Amino acid sequence: MRLSMWMIANQLINFDIETDIQKNAPVNLRSARRAYATECVHVYQRGKDVVCSSDDGAITIKDIDIGYAFEIIQSIFDTYDDWSNSILESAAQSDFQTVVDDSWHAFHSPITLLNSDFKVLAMSSREDLGEMDEEWRYLKENGYSSIQAIKDINEDRDWLRKRSKSDAQRFHFSNKKKLSNCLSVSVVYDNVIYGRINVLEKDRMLNEGDVQLLNHLSRGIAPYLNLYYVNHLNLSSHNVFYEMLRGRQPDRRAFENRLGYKQWMDSDTFMVMVIDFEGADSMMHVCMEQLDSPILSTELVIYHHSLVAILNKTRNDWEKSRKELTDVAERCGRPVGVSLPFERLGWLEYYYRQACAAMRYGEMFGGGG
Repeated sequence: MRLSMWMIANQLINFDIETDIQKNAPVNLRSARRAYATECVHVYQRGKDVVCSSDDGAITIKDIDIGYAFEIIQSIFDTYDDWSNSILESAAQSDFQTVVDDSWHAFHSPITLLNSDFKVLAMSSREDLGEMDEEWRYLKENGYSSIQAIKDINEDRDWLRKRSKSDAQRFHFSNKKKLSNCLSVSVVYDNVIYGRINVLEKDRMLNEGDVQLLNHLSRGIAPYLNLYYVNHLNLSSHNVFYEMLRGRQPDRRAFENRLGYKQWMDSDTFMVMVIDFEGADSMMHVCMEQLDSPILSTELVIYHHSLVAILNKTRNDWEKSRKELTDVAERCGRPVGVSLPFERLGWLEYYYRQACAAMRYGEMFGGGG
């Protein structure tokens, strides 16, 4: 696999180094060379130190011999190659625990892999629970994210702004005892979110190299996570609302947890809004990144090339969500349909179909749904 200067520097944390690397140094380096070569790092002696340089910056390793330094830097390329191959082999066998454990050596930080309903699929096994935050200990004991943690995350404006981004994002939380700063990325395959990987900031500051590495990890395992659920038809690969839109009965615990995360009651009053993006999937993701809907009044689900919004009318801010979704649809020139209000989410599929019918009716007669 190709590396960036940041990714190389992150594997030199046990050496005395100085870095002068461009913030957005790309992932384009193939190997190390003792002479300048395109898409390679140039390794050379400068006094008692060794410099590892590219067009995007330099890493200076203090008080080291050129021969030893060159072997170390070339071994970093080999190590990343071995890691990339090993995670794909493990993912192909649905061994996601090994994927996570092997990835510790790439990140040197704790990692969790959750499904789309915040259920633990794997988490780093080498961490001392006494050194971890409260949420890590809860995940270890219960196998699901805590309702309090999801509530804290939902109230964090940083999360609201970044949650729909396709690349790994940094998140900073005020209460480090409860939630550690982290990098987080969705595992997406064919426009469906199958889970989320979090890398916690524990013993060192995470940087651009970790972002690049996490993107590589999530995209690498995404098709295998999809295949895992295809081969295990009794398991839900999507969040409970997606399954309910399909007319399937969700796992009861996952359903109750999801309501708790949203601070919803099944007896609340709901509406379904459907925005059609047939033939324009890329536009759908652009539109989602423009949204700043209150997350507690709205659940967004990508379903059949449409953006389905489940609006909770019991929440005070649901009208803001509806208006924002309507405005985005109008800016993108996409048709919209809205259902009648209803209680009990067991009726979700019925009212989704009602919203779709309203959308088709609006298109036929030139009005909104």
